[in-house]
Amino acid sequence: MVIIMKNKFEEGKLEFENNNYEKALECFEQVLRNEENDLVEIYKFECLLKLKRYVEALKVIDSLISNCPYSETLWKCKARCHIFLKDNQKALKALGEVERLCDEENKEGLVDIAQIYNLLDEHEKVIKYCDKALAVDKTFKPALYEKVIVASCLKDMKMIDELTEDILSIPGNDLFSLLPIFIMNLFSKRYEKCLEIIDFCELDDSQRQEEELLKGAIYQTLSEDLNAQIGLSKKYDLPVDDAISLMMEFKKTGRDHGVIHGVEYYIL
Repeated sequence: MVIIMKNKFEEGKLEFENNNYEKALECFEQVLRNEENDLVEIYKFECLLKLKRYVEALKVIDSLISNCPYSETLWKCKARCHIFLKDNQKALKALGEVERLCDEENKEGLVDIAQIYNLLDEHEKVIKYCDKALAVDKTFKPALYEKVIVASCLKDMKMIDELTEDILSIPGNDLFSLLPIFIMNLFSKRYEKCLEIIDFCELDDSQRQEEELLKGAIYQTLSEDLNAQIGLSKKYDLPVDDAISLMMEFKKTGRDHGVIHGVEYYIL
């Protein structure tokens, strides 16, 4: 019997990893629960969340908390479940327990709390717990990225500047890791800073396509911002760097025509 239960648990884990949550749940429900097998209930909870069966998920997590009321992880699960059920007051109450139990030296756990508060638009709490994580490790990018979300929501230019500088100062940045601050500055119409972020990355040939896509996004956003497009007097494949440069000059000085690479251009 023990072997059968173990096999069902392993089968359930495999189905879960393959995103087959209905089949995974069926397997886990065949595993008898005992005091040492709360992991099965956690898997059941996660399956029910994925299946959007939130009321059932909440019953599972409440049962686990009744047996282990001092688990920070379980209270986090409860908070998330209440958010999915659109009961923010109960989510905040659960987060109060999380705050009481949290380890303030665990930077990952602190950012977990910040992420849940971000779901609730509790910006001050997000900043508080991100700053606690950064006090443990000032280069911890997940904490900086959570603050990026807050800065974007608040349109806080000072915070955006500070976060951009903090992230750029961390060694080992690549184009992908800098996407959050690129997007934040792009939405804030800070096009020069976007170009600085791209230039900051040391790109190899395999990343040139991604670079072109980001520069294309700058040009497109600039065009929409200015409600303008570049026209050419004859067919010519204008490099995106030049297109951005012309639009930036138009934005600054109003210059709407001229010649580039021997081709007349105009901005309408």
